[in-house]
Amino acid sequence: MAKLTKQQLFVDEYMTDFNATRAAKAAGYSEATAYSQGQRLLKNVEIQAEINKRCEEVTAGFPLLRKQIVEKLQRIAFSDIGDYLEYSTVKTVVGNDKDTGEPIFGYKTIIDLKDSHEVDTALITEVQETRDGFRFKRMDSVKALELLAKFTGLDNADREEILKRLEQLEEAAERAGR
Repeated sequence: MAKLTKQQLFVDEYMTDFNATRAAKAAGYSEATAYSQGQRLLKNVEIQAEINKRCEEVTAGFPLLRKQIVEKLQRIAFSDIGDYLEYSTVKTVVGNDKDTGEPIFGYKTIIDLKDSHEVDTALITEVQETRDGFRFKRMDSVKALELLAKFTGLDNADREEILKRLEQLEEAAERAGR
């Protein structure tokens, strides 16, 4: 990369954690403008090329690893709570009217977890029984989408390119048998 040392330092720092604001500060840009400088630098064609080149170098010797990373991020990003549990609402008698004796109806939510052999348990971070039922957490799909966008270059693409790549990712997720 034949640009300024400050830009090279930005790339070096950015590659450690993919945080443009932190990298801009570490490269010597002022704290007040680090966020906007980081975003501007990420749009620079030469910097994008250098980041992409370095990402490819890191994973070049591990093509299977690169594929596994993308597949895992896709599974997380496109997973749905319905993959893990079923819920429904049933009408039930909650009491009787004092005056008429007629039943008073209410609604109760029923939540059933699917059996562990039916779901991708690698995407679950917590299942805990509580006094009120249970707590269920999946991996963060928004974070996975952000990482997937960075990994695939979607974070620096224009709107049309993003939509095109999202369609490709959705097709790949469907082929993977989500």
